[in-house]
Amino acid sequence: MSISTYPPGNKLIGNFIAAGACGFAFDVVGEPNMVIKVSRLVDYGGVNPITISDFNANKSSYGDMVFAGAIGLNEFQAILFSQLYDMQKKGEETTPHLPKVYAFSSGEMQQSMLDEITRSYEFYNWSSSNYQTIVSNFHTRIGTQPGTRIGLWIMERVERAGQYQKAVGDSLNARTQVVALNKWLREHNYVVRDSVNAGNWGFRKGTDEIVWFDPGVSPWPIKPEWEDDENIQLRNMYYLFKEGYGGGEIAKYKRKLENPTEYDEGWHQAEDNE
Repeated sequence: MSISTYPPGNKLIGNFIAAGACGFAFDVVGEPNMVIKVSRLVDYGGVNPITISDFNANKSSYGDMVFAGAIGLNEFQAILFSQLYDMQKKGEETTPHLPKVYAFSSGEMQQSMLDEITRSYEFYNWSSSNYQTIVSNFHTRIGTQPGTRIGLWIMERVERAGQYQKAVGDSLNARTQVVALNKWLREHNYVVRDSVNAGNWGFRKGTDEIVWFDPGVSPWPIKPEWEDDENIQLRNMYYLFKEGYGGGEIAKYKRKLENPTEYDEGWHQAEDNE
């Protein structure tokens, strides 16, 4: 099938690429060098006015998901990619080790988006289990029940993105280049995890420049006292970090960041036990 052949009626969603923790990536119709990612975020709490729900109090509502921490990782990644989009749109310098972001949006899942995903599934006949996961976890507004809150961004496609597409020596190359990524993120108030995972990075087209297209990040600092804060946004930040990173990780990252140079040179993985 030609890469230029897309489901009739679709303006955005092309073929299925991959599924992660509560997020899905697709080709972009008519743009072979771009990828669109759709991720589930913290649910809305109401629609009149529209509000964000209390994540910790409503964790059971994410029961179909792999783990509640995935919502935290998605929420934090969406914050980063929104910032990247804004910076790049303004012509501000970012890091070459994160993708170029061509569009970003967040809001309620719309029926038109679900229809495009369904047409993609029917046209390309991709995994029925992935399709059923999308159908069961993304919905539109029903009466006063808000639709699933999602983050959606279009970014550059990188080469050899798959975990098993890496050549001998690629990890050593990534180990060298991750230092610049760590430094840029730290200077822009983020910490990172999962940068080791070979399924989270690839190569900018035609170069040996490594791009982390699926970084596990969190805004920083996260403060323990936010656990009981009256501000729901701060409280959510605390519990999203706790679910996504682990309860003891605040102290670990605080300790690591006492030496910025040593932190920048680290190879930060989710299972670190430092």
